[in-house]
Amino acid sequence: MKKITQIPRIFLLALLLTSIAGKAQNPYQNTLIMNDAVGQINSMLVVDVELCNYDLVKDVTFDVPLPDGFTYVAQSAIINPARSRNHYVISGVLTNTNILRIIATNNSLLPLIGNSGIILSYTLTTPDQTGVYELNFENAFATWGSGSYCMFVPDTINGIATIIQNIQLLPGDSNCNGSVNVMDIVITVKYMFGDNPQPFCFENADLNEDGIIDITDAVNTVNIIINRR
Repeated sequence: MKKITQIPRIFLLALLLTSIAGKAQNPYQNTLIMNDAVGQINSMLVVDVELCNYDLVKDVTFDVPLPDGFTYVAQSAIINPARSRNHYVISGVLTNTNILRIIATNNSLLPLIGNSGIILSYTLTTPDQTGVYELNFENAFATWGSGSYCMFVPDTINGIATIIQNIQLLPGDSNCNGSVNVMDIVITVKYMFGDNPQPFCFENADLNEDGIIDITDAVNTVNIIINRR
């Protein structure tokens, strides 16, 4: 087991508060968020979509223009059970286009559960070239309340798909960018709080190799940074 040196508690507390603050959304705004994702060439990439909603939301519909080299894995879009009230997903690429259309709905008047978090995920096959690709929303709208009215989602946050040759195994590099710094601590703590940060390299973050991401891993990441200086 790796040795853990003592770190001032005030420093760790500041990191925890930074992580929590990073999750905050405007509580009076309805926002659809495409999470960033990292994958390898000629592989599969899972993309999560979040909804932070002040109002009750029954249905969500949006389009995603697929970047060159990406294809949608048929029927891969799935609802997050934690936010579902018998919701299901209808998805597919529109004929003769590169437009992926996703609809999350149900056959009742019940809204999605909760006011934040992932509502669904979908899977793409990745191109044979590395690069940074945009994953943008188009025509995002929702049915508000108990299906009483439909309107465009007032705020959307687009995502980035980063495709690399190989995901590097680098202890402490929880955000998979090839270096270890304070942002890796923030990402690790976000994961501990259930925020599902993307990108996130579990193997890099699990420094004591116990299969669990906890405060020990965050402290060990701090130690890597401090001992390197």
